[in-house]
Amino acid sequence: MQDKGVATTLGRRFDEMAEAYPRHTAVEEDGGAFMTYCELQAEAGKLASELAGRGLSAGSRVGLLLGKSIDMALAMLAAVKLGACYVPLSEDDPEPHLERLAADAGAELVIARRDVSLGGLPVLAIGQLREQASATVFSGTESSGEEPSGAELPGAETSGGASPDSLAYILFTSGTTGMPKGVGVTHDNILNLVLEGGFVELGADTRILQTGAPTFDASTFEIWGALLNGGTLIVPARQGLTDFDYLERAVRKHGITTMWLTSPLFSIAAEQKPELFRGIRDLIVGGDVVHPASVRKVQEACPELQVLNGYGPTECTTFSAVYPIGRGLAEDPIPLGRPIGNVDFYILDENGQPVPPGEIGELHIGGRGVAAGYVNRPEATAEAFLANPFGAGRIYRSGDRASRDAEGLYHYWGRKDRQVKIRGYRIELAAVESILRSVGIVESAVAGVIENGAGLKELCCCATLRRGVSAGREELRRLFGELAPSHLVLSRIVLVDELPLNKNGKTDSKAIAELFAAERAQPAEDGSAVAEPASDHSAYDTLAAIIRKRTGFRLSGPDVSFFELGIDSLTAVYLARDIHAKLGTKLSAADILAHPTLGALMGLVDGGKPAVPSAEPFVGTPAVPSAELSAGPSPELSLAEGAREERRLPLLNEQKPLFIDFQLHPGSVRYNVPLLLELDSGIPLPRLEEALHQAVLRHDALRTRYSMSGGNMLQRVQVREEFRIQRLQGKPDLGKLIRPFDLAAEPPFRFAFLEEGGRAWLFMDFHHIAVDGHSLGIIVRDVDRLYSGQPLEDVRGQFASAVLASEAACESGRAASLAFWREELASFRGMPELPIDRMDAAGHSMASRMHRFRIGEERTAALRAWAQSGRTTVFESLLTVYAATLHAVTSGQDVVFATPVRDYAIPEGEKVAAMLTQTLWVRSKLTAGQSVDAYREGFIARLRRSRPLGNVPIDEIRGLLQPGGAGGAVTETLIAYHNAADMQAEWLGRQASLRPAAPPEGMFPLNLQIYDGAEQMEAEWEYMSDLFEPATMSSLSGLFAFMLDLLTHPYAFGTESMPDLVAACLQKQMA
Repeated sequence: MQDKGVATTLGRRFDEMAEAYPRHTAVEEDGGAFMTYCELQAEAGKLASELAGRGLSAGSRVGLLLGKSIDMALAMLAAVKLGACYVPLSEDDPEPHLERLAADAGAELVIARRDVSLGGLPVLAIGQLREQASATVFSGTESSGEEPSGAELPGAETSGGASPDSLAYILFTSGTTGMPKGVGVTHDNILNLVLEGGFVELGADTRILQTGAPTFDASTFEIWGALLNGGTLIVPARQGLTDFDYLERAVRKHGITTMWLTSPLFSIAAEQKPELFRGIRDLIVGGDVVHPASVRKVQEACPELQVLNGYGPTECTTFSAVYPIGRGLAEDPIPLGRPIGNVDFYILDENGQPVPPGEIGELHIGGRGVAAGYVNRPEATAEAFLANPFGAGRIYRSGDRASRDAEGLYHYWGRKDRQVKIRGYRIELAAVESILRSVGIVESAVAGVIENGAGLKELCCCATLRRGVSAGREELRRLFGELAPSHLVLSRIVLVDELPLNKNGKTDSKAIAELFAAERAQPAEDGSAVAEPASDHSAYDTLAAIIRKRTGFRLSGPDVSFFELGIDSLTAVYLARDIHAKLGTKLSAADILAHPTLGALMGLVDGGKPAVPSAEPFVGTPAVPSAELSAGPSPELSLAEGAREERRLPLLNEQKPLFIDFQLHPGSVRYNVPLLLELDSGIPLPRLEEALHQAVLRHDALRTRYSMSGGNMLQRVQVREEFRIQRLQGKPDLGKLIRPFDLAAEPPFRFAFLEEGGRAWLFMDFHHIAVDGHSLGIIVRDVDRLYSGQPLEDVRGQFASAVLASEAACESGRAASLAFWREELASFRGMPELPIDRMDAAGHSMASRMHRFRIGEERTAALRAWAQSGRTTVFESLLTVYAATLHAVTSGQDVVFATPVRDYAIPEGEKVAAMLTQTLWVRSKLTAGQSVDAYREGFIARLRRSRPLGNVPIDEIRGLLQPGGAGGAVTETLIAYHNAADMQAEWLGRQASLRPAAPPEGMFPLNLQIYDGAEQMEAEWEYMSDLFEPATMSSLSGLFAFMLDLLTHPYAFGTESMPDLVAACLQKQMA
């Protein structure tokens, strides 16, 4: 029941606040303009009158392309006072997408602060609109010093005929399977959220920092929560939220009392700077699962802060439930909490009946927060917004599985939707079925997922064909591929006369799953041979068996593309090696990718020459190899047996620069690789300590010293290693734990246990000269298996074999590599300097800081699709984006950067820790008139040619990269890519992250690490703080994202010219 004393529309409620607090600051841009309630009301009244003069009225819809700004708050207020509905649009979206959204919402015009073309839709500049708005003259009370009454304030009478049920705004949900749906939210929805929600205190002393974009529903709470309660909205500087130093300054400077933050950003802030929230009264976190560990860190640093878990779909106006997380009460998982004021929760079974307390059902949400529905989507609205059988109004089907405990708290148990993840893509099975039904030959279809022989998920379908159609599975696969996005690939198709039904007449999912399982066991589709090699060992059958064993795919014929089946570059590396071992044909992974069918590969196996001699595609720094072709039981390792004397081995080319750096800077930690793993309470530390000792005995690289002998650099493997694991009290302080290594006198690792308040951690630190990213996973997984008593394969002698094989490969290829790079860089005249903020870079320290940003779901999906369309790997495509970004930020036509690449061609290096990662230098040249496609093809071809020739002594390559000996400019930068599998490991019964902590010194002036999380990517930009300011790093991150958009959607920006795209990115940098 709405309070009779509360205004019924947004405009009227704001007028009440303007009358009560006319001189109070309503909205302020950090470091810029501000408006009082009196001024904002007057300006909104003028703008509303101007819009009315242009034909807008109650019920009209107006697009707002204004970003986070005073202008956005002003235009929102003007629209609702007119009785119109505003539609927030993102300035980061390409114009064709904006045009579609505006048209879908029925916008009559768009107000923007930049010049955009949206088809025939009128676009009005906000500055010009405000200038043209009819002037309203204040009465004499302004100059008298008396506060004007509400009746005297310009714009106070403008209410336009809006009602509580009028739409206030339309916000588009970020769908993954087609056009986003516009959610229509009413005046009453918003009023209930910010006036009667009852979950935080909002009043005239409230100061809210706007962290949500206007296109994100959290901004509803932020903007209207301030303006409808007499508070102040603080608009931060653009791109400032990922700079936690800036965020902390903004919180202190503006006396922020209330704030919203997404859970992922909150987790990063909790890790890096938990004290930044001091002084805030209420911090609401949500948008994703809130991690208890992050909450505890912030609570410890900010004892006066109230952290709340905020839950709610866009369709229910930002927040539907809130849970105040008490100190020490951060359960795992954290509850959704209780519904806010005037909101009802119902947990129903599949028949729409309430489930008993404690049982799980689908959460339905009722009350005054439920939106009006999906704009122009009557069927979708009818499906999601149902008549409330338990009371008035409608209820929204959230799709979330939840339960209610005895105390009335609600808990979240995942999604009810038929969503699956395959090769990193989130796929809605209903969408796959919809596409299948749109294929002309299909009568009905059901989509599902099975696991192939390699443990990978495959998309399958069971379908019936229309009467009279005689097409087979390959024809259906081809027709489906013409309609579906590139990431939707049907690996298995089962054709039946009728779909199996259960006794209730519904599709029998169990019977269909059995059909899929039976199909997996059958011979390959359409009769192509994929059996194990026959006795005559025909090359075709052997090749097919290799591909099936390594990938789990039963190829349906000689012309099926490996790319269609999701084979990636790392798999191609191992396929090339297996083919060499079984058939004697030496191929590279690039040959596999350049000839991605059985038929094409047969041309090489039968004597054809590789298309790209010895070139390899890129897979990123650390990677986890697939299972061996021969997967028999592993013999148990006897750790008591082994070498009886010290063994001396040569230092590899990739290790030598690190040893030289140690000699020049023995107190440096720039090459430390620290890893912190949390331990469950109750883990017996003596047992874990024993497992660590066994792991050190197992891996020769951890028992190694480094020295010079007769002018040669050596690594000396010790027979045994005596070491002590420290036991420390208190939370991990990485600043104290990360210390220099003495590579000549002590092992290149150290371990420590830390304990505090029932929590425990294992700190592991390694020197990069001994281990690379791949080695971290090997060590952690081995310790886990040793701890649990699992048998391990005998790896004695494999470290030495790997080192000698790598050294031999380097020596045998040295002449060819040097010849290649001398020719490759003969015309190189140096790279323009990176955009440093220090005029004199000489003598700068190696001290580094970290800037984190995210490549969201839409950008990640676009990148994957772009990579697949160009037959490149995801990492190769990221390198292309990075090269193009460097062209823009340096204004250079010729740029060079580094990337780490591990040598996976050495089998001995797969199961032992070893530093086998080389630094490959990548060159990119931009030429006039070059198309995007031509640039990419040339860049990738150059990249793949250089890959097997990258093992060049550092002094040689630096001499070529610095023609004339000019070494003063800051030009060195690196990018590395890590996929999700690389960065996770089973660790004592839980999944642990293998992402190393960042030491306080940097390896490169700019070092971009990208972590692929399947749906989206996270990026860490380590930068030397003497050279770059945080604001510069924020800008560079934005430019990288912008260049990614330009390359993946060049036509959306109206050009096919690569130099034009680079110029567009440069123009954005200078704006």
